[in-house]
Amino acid sequence: MKKIQKIMSVVLVLAMLCGMSGIQAAAAGEDARTSEDSQAETYALSDEALQTYDVDASVFDDIQDGYWFHPYVSYVLKKGVMTGKGNNIFAPAEDVVRAQFAVILYRLSGSQAVTYSEKFPDVPDGQFYSKAVTWASQESVGVISGYEDGKFGPENAIIREEMATMLYRYAKYRNFIKEEPVEETPEDVTEETTEEIPEGTPDDVTEETTEETPEESILQSYPDASDVHEFAWDAMEWAVENKIISGDNGNLNPQGRTNRAVCATMITRFCQTFMPDELKDVEMTASCKQVAANADSRQTGDFWIKVTGPSASMGIEKIQATAYLTSDLSDAFLYDLVLQKDGTYAVQGHVWHHGWRFGTYQIQAWALLSNGVRLPIGRTTVQVDGTPARARVYLSVSDIYRQVGGNLRECYWWVVNNVTYKRLPVPLTPPSGYSRAEWYAIQAFENRQGNCFCYAAAFYFLAQGLGYDVQFIEGQVGMARGGYGPHGWVVIRINGASYICDPEAQREIGGHNFYMQPINSPVLRYRW
Repeated sequence: MKKIQKIMSVVLVLAMLCGMSGIQAAAAGEDARTSEDSQAETYALSDEALQTYDVDASVFDDIQDGYWFHPYVSYVLKKGVMTGKGNNIFAPAEDVVRAQFAVILYRLSGSQAVTYSEKFPDVPDGQFYSKAVTWASQESVGVISGYEDGKFGPENAIIREEMATMLYRYAKYRNFIKEEPVEETPEDVTEETTEEIPEGTPDDVTEETTEETPEESILQSYPDASDVHEFAWDAMEWAVENKIISGDNGNLNPQGRTNRAVCATMITRFCQTFMPDELKDVEMTASCKQVAANADSRQTGDFWIKVTGPSASMGIEKIQATAYLTSDLSDAFLYDLVLQKDGTYAVQGHVWHHGWRFGTYQIQAWALLSNGVRLPIGRTTVQVDGTPARARVYLSVSDIYRQVGGNLRECYWWVVNNVTYKRLPVPLTPPSGYSRAEWYAIQAFENRQGNCFCYAAAFYFLAQGLGYDVQFIEGQVGMARGGYGPHGWVVIRINGASYICDPEAQREIGGHNFYMQPINSPVLRYRW
């Protein structure tokens, strides 16, 4: 729920900035259809022109303004160097693997064209990192060299000294690090000469010799400097000197894994130091022509959301919509819309996703971009009328029809085979707003168990939905020990004749068929 609230708070901010007005996906490939007696569709006042947003890290559901890494994630997102993990998540605490870091450096270099070559046996063609690793391992680039066994280890978590080393090599490749020239001996000087000590020098004066003291490394100020491997020493030294690495709780932690927040921090510091004006902001815009919604007038609790003509400044991964009724967003639910044959995107919503609440729903449509960022594209409202009881029963009935088809006998046997007996109070007192028949049926449909009244009520609603003249009976049945006891069953009238259907008795009596028994059953004594 916090995720949905974060989504909605973001959209309100973006809406103010831009002056905007304003159960799961249907089966893939199926068109969204509504009943003929549906209400007229209502439309969002979406502008066809792309709406531009000043997007920062707060757009992600898992990042807030006060987080220490917020400005760094904002930078790499705006520059297109690091993107989200999908579904509007950045995953700041997730480890960065070597393949991902190769891709980051590849993007820093402009993602230049490169032909794949099989340099590492564990880097096949066609992976998201194949071209990046190929580029980075070229002799002219020299950013990565792989392990001693010849493998690259694309899925291995990258450690801090490895990341510093790859950045250091990239800086050399881009000539951000100038190699100090080696002084050469002039050609006319062939050997060193020394001056003799003049005669008459006092005996206590001798030739003074000095040894050059090695310059102490900046790494020596860290207590764990000895943990830095020799191959990474120069790189770590460079990274600390340039404030790309500032330490980890007073340590270098060179063998520590690097999560995405730390990676974003190091990349941001590197770019702002060595290439401050090189990277341009990536355009992130999105809109649609229309957002529409309508509700079924049969009070079933379902409604449709449709988006027409979505567009964005980059690829669109998904079209989504948030529907919510209450101001506290406790009933908010995020739907994935499905591409229809007519080019629109649609999804069927249902009130069971929203706590079985009815009323005026707010609909916020979104475009999830290829960089993992979700942007708002339009809004509308829809009035959903009905009762929770009817909606819950209808949802189960519809699901059973999908399983067995519109066949009365198959519906009867569904109840027999899918509901197990459970002793319940007689009568069972339903909550406010539910009839006994509805509450009995819900026990059978949702819990798959109940007493004879639950069996009967479930079949009653299944038969009613198929158009049969049917009655739910709360009566009595003759007992083997004598007398009568409470019992529930169904009476169906066909062509002027009445028949008893008693799905719970099917188990109790065994071989007798209690589907369409004569009203005066020769097996059990019914009275009501």
